[in-house]
Amino acid sequence: MSLPRRVAGLFTNPKAEWVAIAAERDDVGSIARSYVAILALIPGVCLLIGIGLMGGRFLGVAGIMTAIMGAAVSWIVALFSTIASAVVIEKLAPVFKSDGDMTRAMKLVAYATTPVWLAGVFYLLADVSPLALGGALWAIYLLYLGLPIVMKTPQKQVIPFMLTSILVIIIANAVLRAIVAAVRIPYMGYY
Repeated sequence: MSLPRRVAGLFTNPKAEWVAIAAERDDVGSIARSYVAILALIPGVCLLIGIGLMGGRFLGVAGIMTAIMGAAVSWIVALFSTIASAVVIEKLAPVFKSDGDMTRAMKLVAYATTPVWLAGVFYLLADVSPLALGGALWAIYLLYLGLPIVMKTPQKQVIPFMLTSILVIIIANAVLRAIVAAVRIPYMGYY
């Protein structure tokens, strides 16, 4: 499925889109390359452009280079945190009586995170950047809808597995951010 159609489906008819996602034959690499790698660019690039619009001419070359490095690191963190979260969610699936392999877990994390990445456009203007929270709320809803379809989670286990998955995603991001901070790489955390 094309990226624009997938994104539109996750917003207009998410339940049907999850059914289509579950039926697709994909692999982790193709999801990472053709979906995550593209959408994960949005927040970092928009934040970089927003910084440039707000005061780029006052930052100087060093400031602009730091901002570019930060955007690149943000993208890398988004890629690795998606994969790391999928690995952990796949391992936790049997605890919640769910059936899923790494590809299904990657589908769940990657496609449920779509609204977070799209909400990155709000970073273009600092005044509207708090609206990015709306993306997180829609992502939670997508996760709730996707678990029973993609991971075959029993209805009684959806909420506990969803909450655990959210915690896993937050921890994966926090750990990767801590690693980046420990090696003192400029980073514009958006996720």
